Amino acid sequence: MKPPTLGLLCLLLIDIATGCKFIDDIREQIVDYELRNNGFHKDYVAKVRISSMERFIDCRLAVKVPIPRGAYVDTVNLQSSLEKHCFTDAVFDVEQPEFAATSKAQPVYFHADRIARKQFIIDDILNFPVHLRYHASTDVAPFHAKVSFAKPEVFITCGNNETTIFGDANCRRYVHKIPCACSNGSPPTTTPSKKAGSHAPLCEYLRLNVQPPAKVSLNSGAQGGGSPQVKPGSKDVVALVPLGDARHRSLVVWGTVAFNIGLVVVTLVYLGVNVEETKTG
Repeated sequence: MKPPTLGLLCLLLIDIATGCKFIDDIREQIVDYELRNNGFHKDYVAKVRISSMERFIDCRLAVKVPIPRGAYVDTVNLQSSLEKHCFTDAVFDVEQPEFAATSKAQPVYFHADRIARKQFIIDDILNFPVHLRYHASTDVAPFHAKVSFAKPEVFITCGNNETTIFGDANCRRYVHKIPCACSNGSPPTTTPSKKAGSHAPLCEYLRLNVQPPAKVSLNSGAQGGGSPQVKPGSKDVVALVPLGDARHRSLVVWGTVAFNIGLVVVTLVYLGVNVEETKTG
């Protein structure tokens, strides 16, 4: 193996020298997410765990969930489904299929109601309904489409932002402007700003480098008597959407036409019989 070059060592030293202390103190940054239920209507569940060597002082988490164009969230009724979160900055056309021009991928920002006060560990569970869009039929197998949900991003804001976090110049590169918390009682943040074309004010949050947990396969090594194998967590969660078979389109169309014609004929006969009975009566 070639020894590290002087340039590489310098880069490593620079990276260490410019580390953000708030992030360096964090020991766990885990996000585990999944889709539950079968069919087009699912529950999106994300579990976040952040632990640090230093106490979190009046801190709150925000989760950015990317919603792919093949899915949507009914934001009109979403808040009633949330127990410990609120959401901001998301509008979906719930009537459009996946292939419509107005269907697009966009994120939804969720803010935790709970504020961590002088705690070493923050645990948060986000649960909300998500729906899959109708996809165009196909005449080529497999007769399903894949809708991939990318890993959510996690942000944090604290009551001591200005002094402890943002006061550290090395932390500035991890700062992102996202929609502010949408409920009262949020910890102090920097002065909100407005994004062009958006109704939601923006606040500065620190972006965490959360990763899915390692997966343990209990079947691995079972035959050889070995230990379970630890696998890296998947980055994307994939939902399968059933597709119509386009080869049956003609049959469906003509079957529908025949059914409607038959229904009209039966209705006319029924009405004619009633008219005759009325006349004879």
